[in-house]
Amino acid sequence: MKRQPDHPVARQRPAIRESPDLRPTTFVLSIKPTYIERILEGRKTIELRRRFPRARAPACVLLYSTSPVQALVGHAVLRDVAHLSVQALWLRFSRAAGVTRTEFDRYFYGVKSGCALRLTDIQVFADPMALKELEDRFAFSPPQSYCYGTKLAALIPHGWAEAAP
Repeated sequence: MKRQPDHPVARQRPAIRESPDLRPTTFVLSIKPTYIERILEGRKTIELRRRFPRARAPACVLLYSTSPVQALVGHAVLRDVAHLSVQALWLRFSRAAGVTRTEFDRYFYGVKSGCALRLTDIQVFADPMALKELEDRFAFSPPQSYCYGTKLAALIPHGWAEAAP
């Protein structure tokens, strides 16, 4: 049965949609040092995640290297995010993801879908910012996977994050 415009259910307030302009444009990704090295060397251009928000691209990604490094080591541009089945992720991005099939299967064990983050314009920081300094200056706590980097976004355009030659 088609609802008429004056029907009480039809007059409910419309769903509020997130405006693309309000979505964060800076993310911090926590990545193991092995994979950070591959990204910074250009051997890994796809970062895999079990979950990731639908981000407005392009966005800035700050690269946080987890223990034992524990520092922001660089940044990149997030060009796009593909939300796909695990099988489709492997078929489409296995080479660019810079991981073995065993690493991939271990990471995605128990889930049916995941995300591929395409990173470009990768820059290495001349002076990585250690966790202690991040905590002191920005009350930063490293995320398990990712977080919005609103407070840290200022590091990019204001010169701290000068790229290494």
